[in-house]
Amino acid sequence: MALTPEEKEFLSRGYKLEIRQETKFFCRREQELGSRFEKKTCSTGDALRAQQASAEEALRRIQSNRPTINN
Repeated sequence: MALTPEEKEFLSRGYKLEIRQETKFFCRREQELGSRFEKKTCSTGDALRAQQASAEEALRRIQSNRPTINN
């Protein structure tokens, strides 16, 4: 299976590729809050793109609601 440029970017951000039943999953280990233990999380490329779009939209909303300072 060939990787798209976007999938290659996931790998450059520390995700590891796992193929399960011909579906690509991008996994990484993340430390759980308040613990020294790590948890493995896996998502499909579509799910990662949706998370990224949601985060970018939330950032835009926060920045647009920020009050401006007038001198």
